[in-house]
Amino acid sequence: MTRTLTVCLLVLIGSGLFVACEEPPPLRLTSRQRERVDSLYVDAVKGLNEEMDSLCSLRYKTELPLMVDSLVQVRRSEEARLRKKYQRK
Repeated sequence: MTRTLTVCLLVLIGSGLFVACEEPPPLRLTSRQRERVDSLYVDAVKGLNEEMDSLCSLRYKTELPLMVDSLVQVRRSEEARLRKKYQRK
C-alpha cells in the first residue's frame, strides 16, 4: 500500500511540474483597456519623438563638421597622391 501511495504521489508531483512549465495564456484586454493602452503609447511616443529630434539636431551640429573635415582630408590626400603619381612621368 505504501508503494502504491508513493507512485501516486510521484505521478501527481510530476504532472504538477509538467503543467507548471506551460506558458500562461495570452492576455486578453477589453476594448476600453485597449483604448487606454493605445493612448498611453501615443503619449509616450510623442515625448520620445521630441527627445529623439533634439538629440538628432544636437548630434548633427556637433558631428557633421567633423565628418566633413575628415572627408575633405581624405580627398586632399588622394589628390596629393595622384599629383605625385603624374608628376613623376
